[in-house]
Amino acid sequence: MCAALRGDVIEIGFGTGLNLPHLPPGVEVLRAVDPLERGRVLASERIATSAVPVEFVGLDGQSLPLDDDSIDAALSTWTLCSIPDPIAGPASTQVAEASDPRAASSCLRLHS
Repeated sequence: MCAALRGDVIEIGFGTGLNLPHLPPGVEVLRAVDPLERGRVLASERIATSAVPVEFVGLDGQSLPLDDDSIDAALSTWTLCSIPDPIAGPASTQVAEASDPRAASSCLRLHS
């Protein structure tokens, strides 16, 4: 799931940081997006021991303070089912605008 990620990565739905231990050495920074402050508290130990620095950049992915083409890869696991219109909505548009045109994308979605 995470093997192709490299450089500056955005994770939509960071949660409690369960993906942190699986990030490959090529990831330079993880820009985390998550609406719940509690997740940050629960992730604090994972963040502290992670080789990858974590920067929280947004609450819901619909408005991201990132420059165009500044992201090398995007990651989202078990999150897209909670985003209204994840394909054509504002969150996917924001990620697309911030992503380098050659960016990798890894998504895992639960279908209902």
